[in-house]
Amino acid sequence: MIPVATVEHRSSGRLRLRVRSRRGDGAYFAGVTARLSSVRGIRTLEAKPATGSILLQHSLDDDTLLSLAKEQDLFEVADPAPVPEPPFAAISRRYDEIDRWVSNATGGQADLSTALFGALAASALVQLARGNVGVPATTLLWYAGSVVLLARNDRRASLS
Repeated sequence: MIPVATVEHRSSGRLRLRVRSRRGDGAYFAGVTARLSSVRGIRTLEAKPATGSILLQHSLDDDTLLSLAKEQDLFEVADPAPVPEPPFAAISRRYDEIDRWVSNATGGQADLSTALFGALAASALVQLARGNVGVPATTLLWYAGSVVLLARNDRRASLS
């Protein structure tokens, strides 16, 4: 079975691969070095069995180089696993989408911060009407004020 390599780093004329399944296998990496060193277009090749790393400096197209390695049964490159979007970035992106929707829906008269302030302030008034003056009403008013302050700070930052 042909070993699987992953691309650790790629830049123009430089490619670092990792063959984890063959880490520590000096004979394997000596064979890779011997077979790829003779390929025209590879300037330098450095294999480190201890880390399972292969560093190639070359003047070839990366795909051509990787296809050649696969044809020689040295290794094949696995498709990289998709990198998940960080949670805060996903939340921020969704917030921006909803903000644009609210702005479009109100003809630019309101944004998401305005809508959140209105909803929180209305909720606070409902709690006050129910006699829940302590924690629920105070907390909701605090949140509503925070939304206004954050929105104001965002607008100031975007103007500067």
